[in-house]
Amino acid sequence: MSAQNISGLADVIRQAKSALAGIPSVAADVKNTTASVLSKVKQVQALVGDLKSAEAELDGVLQSGANGGPPLEASQEPPAASADTLAQPSPVSDVAPERLTVNGVLQT
Repeated sequence: MSAQNISGLADVIRQAKSALAGIPSVAADVKNTTASVLSKVKQVQALVGDLKSAEAELDGVLQSGANGGPPLEASQEPPAASADTLAQPSPVSDVAPERLTVNGVLQT
């Protein structure tokens, strides 16, 4: 074996030792990252459970039709507006305050 081969072999051994020396820190980083990911997955699973519970609660409310008050009778209709009510002008018009009118009279 020549000196050049021995020198090359020594370089390979140094590189291998250097790589092996870094393994514990890489392993610790993998372990910490894995624990963090698992923690986040558990949080997401809890959130999904909360959302499913909320969905079931909403479905129950919607299906029962209950809003906390007495049930409405199906035959009830809102009172019809009479022609007199619809023809009445609004006491205050919908214009800027500087051009305010009440019953058609400009207010200053």
